[in-house]
Amino acid sequence: MAIGTAGLPSRDHGGGADLAKDSSLPDTQQGTSFTLQLFQRSLEESLASFQKFIHEDMRNLHIDILRQFHMQEMEMSSTMEMILDNQAEIMKELQSIRREMQQLYQLL
Repeated sequence: MAIGTAGLPSRDHGGGADLAKDSSLPDTQQGTSFTLQLFQRSLEESLASFQKFIHEDMRNLHIDILRQFHMQEMEMSSTMEMILDNQAEIMKELQSIRREMQQLYQLL
């Protein structure tokens, strides 16, 4: 058996002398498989943690947007009420001025 460029054993198709060395290959593969599984689990845990963080962050963002929308809605409602009150006052003043003008026309 020869060592490949990546440091991993590569099979030499030459002869039977390498058969004794091939018995260690399953242990190496099992170790590699275990390492890959460990890495995969670690990666999955990290991704799950990251996903949970993103989920909570998005939820908090939605709550904040709703809170800001509610505040804006309350402010707009207050502003609209003030505008309507001012409009009612202006309408009363306009009617008063019209009556006064009507009286002045009658005097002429």
